[in-house]
Amino acid sequence: MQCAPTHRRLHSQASPLSGHLKQQKNSRMNIARLLLLMMVASFAIVGCDTNDGEAENLGEAIDDAGDKIGDAANDAGNAIEDACEDVKEGVSADDTDC
Repeated sequence: MQCAPTHRRLHSQASPLSGHLKQQKNSRMNIARLLLLMMVASFAIVGCDTNDGEAENLGEAIDDAGDKIGDAANDAGNAIEDACEDVKEGVSADDTDC
């Protein structure tokens, strides 16, 4: 019985969605890198806690902005993942996780 070559052939063919899913994964990676960069920058700016009034207020504003960017990045990542799962469910994929 020679089922193995057919099995390999089916799995070796690229899915029409594979390129789209790779783009989504790269997009999430870019969002994660941007978030990491923003966090590092905010830590560098507010690393010295001296309670200097205006400087303290600026640091808090930067922290708040970083938190908002982080929340937006998480929301975008979740939306991408949800869309990917919807597409996979729509084409009856065996694995619906993204």
